Amino acid sequence: MKTFGKMTEQGVKISPEGWAREFLLRQKNGLTGNIERSGEPFVSFGWDKINYGYAEKVPADWRWVEYEQVAYHLDGAVNCGNLLGDAELKKRTDEIIYAAIENTDGDGYIGPSFLKEAGKCNRWPHAVFFRAVIAKYYETGDVSLINKLVKHYLSDDPSIYFKGRNFVNTEIMLTLYSLTGNEELLSRAEGIYNAYHSDEEKDADYCSSYTLARRMLDGSSPYEHGVTYNEIAKIGAALYCATGNEAYLKPAVNAYKKIDRYHMLPDGLHSCNEYFRGKKPRETHETCDISDFTRSLCYLLKATGDGAYADRTEQCIYNAGIGSVTEDFKALQYFSGLNQIVADDFSNHNIYKRGSGWMAYRPGHETQCCAGNVNRFFPNFVAKTFMLSGDTIFAVFYNDGLITCDTGGKTIKIRQKTDYPFSDSVTFIFESNADKILNFAMRIPGWCKTPSAEYNGKPLEVKTKKGFFTVGAKFVKGDVIKLKLPSLPEVVPYGKNGVFVRKGPLLYACGCRGERIPTSLGGRFSDDFPAYKMYADKEWNYGVSPSEADPRFVFSEKAGYPWDIKNCPAAIEITARKIPEWKIEEKHKVLSFDSEDGKHRSVLKGRFSFTPDLPKGNFKTSDPERILLFPFGVCKMRISIFPKINL
Repeated sequence: MKTFGKMTEQGVKISPEGWAREFLLRQKNGLTGNIERSGEPFVSFGWDKINYGYAEKVPADWRWVEYEQVAYHLDGAVNCGNLLGDAELKKRTDEIIYAAIENTDGDGYIGPSFLKEAGKCNRWPHAVFFRAVIAKYYETGDVSLINKLVKHYLSDDPSIYFKGRNFVNTEIMLTLYSLTGNEELLSRAEGIYNAYHSDEEKDADYCSSYTLARRMLDGSSPYEHGVTYNEIAKIGAALYCATGNEAYLKPAVNAYKKIDRYHMLPDGLHSCNEYFRGKKPRETHETCDISDFTRSLCYLLKATGDGAYADRTEQCIYNAGIGSVTEDFKALQYFSGLNQIVADDFSNHNIYKRGSGWMAYRPGHETQCCAGNVNRFFPNFVAKTFMLSGDTIFAVFYNDGLITCDTGGKTIKIRQKTDYPFSDSVTFIFESNADKILNFAMRIPGWCKTPSAEYNGKPLEVKTKKGFFTVGAKFVKGDVIKLKLPSLPEVVPYGKNGVFVRKGPLLYACGCRGERIPTSLGGRFSDDFPAYKMYADKEWNYGVSPSEADPRFVFSEKAGYPWDIKNCPAAIEITARKIPEWKIEEKHKVLSFDSEDGKHRSVLKGRFSFTPDLPKGNFKTSDPERILLFPFGVCKMRISIFPKINL
């Protein structure tokens, strides 16, 4: 059996507690456990059905989309059920996966016959679905699942995967290689990688030349569909994990440096609607990218051992991720952004689908990829709380829970207790004895300049390597390590005329829960899973002068779910000034660019309310006042990029 990379989640079982478990329970009781409330294709369609029903109504060239969407949901549901130990979710996902896996062709092919044909993105949905199958294997240990996936790939013509998102199946081949040691899988994955990256002309439907290794290595700003770029760019890191060949890793590393340089937003996710759009304050991102970006970063983490990728992952999850869904996990945005103070049926201010409800919080949207994919980001994040590499246990993310690690035949149990990211203290309690010296590596985020640690009450000198601080010991039951990761609130310049406020991994916003009015537009509305028109229910039009801001952190012990603004224990008090002329942008006639090339234009007539851009030039302000900012994720209506006031 091969070790997949320097770090792996294989051999680690996570039993979440505290708010992380509550988040997963809300998923289970929300869309993850009731995905049919999102509407089609989730009502009448799935990988387990012989009569595909709804899919038959979709043009054959695009029918892969329905399989992608339900597979997204399934991957999230399997991991959510596994983390919770929830019998209901496990049974439901068992039925889907085993029905699909057992319905194979004679050559081992898994899936509907029309997806077997080469072309377009017909094999891309398999990569998504097989992630769920592999997650089911991790849960059950059923080797037959892995054997059937291996047979599926080895029976295929490799050239099927040379173009488009079909290429992402190499990720699954490499995971199967790590589990089986089958060298033919590795050989196929390398051959497909080299063939894909040698092709100058890419699939016009999704993949441009920006997804080629040579373009990832150059200094240009990528202009690409966000999901496509993330899914493809990470494959080099996966191949490096399997081979140690740095020629595969370098393009992947540089691909993410370019995202940071040209498109990264302060909430931890790059702009994407649907393509990369730069760093302007009013930019947004597609919810699908939360899952795909963070999953890709974790491949870079495993390949390089560099904790900076984990820093970026948690920043995206805590801000962009949690900020894109309602507290009960029953509604999501398709596009979400840094500044949004209106989210209704006509408030999408982006070029793509401008004037639509794609920024509204709904159980489902016109296109359902995000309704499926939103179920993945948090379970996949929690599942990587701890990782292993040889005799080293890595504490990668900080969530309450019991972690069970298999360290070469010996089971080690560690309980992690923390209020992170709202507080800066993390405690690790060893609940079993080690039979040898182990290295326990704790991530020290790059934003933490003065970390401290104690081992059984004795202070330790904290020295880091690639963002991790390591304690080596033959740990025994009752050993305690206490880690402190202090940070200060800071006001950070953004662009020419903006600033934002952050502390540790959290972006802070002038925000609120929002006034929520149920709407039936779009046909997705029920009393228990409503679609909303949402508006700011407090003053939001503030600017900030860095010279007078004086940000101060406020922590108050509160009971209840901390990602609901009424229970959130963390806030930042800051001096700000109102800008009376900064108001909602009202439009009665909107020129909308519905296509990426700008050639197909449509004039929408009606009344549209958009979140305004930052005011420019000289503007009047009111007297200074102290206001409270709250974490971005709890503010469903928010301003996080403030106009900069020059005093």
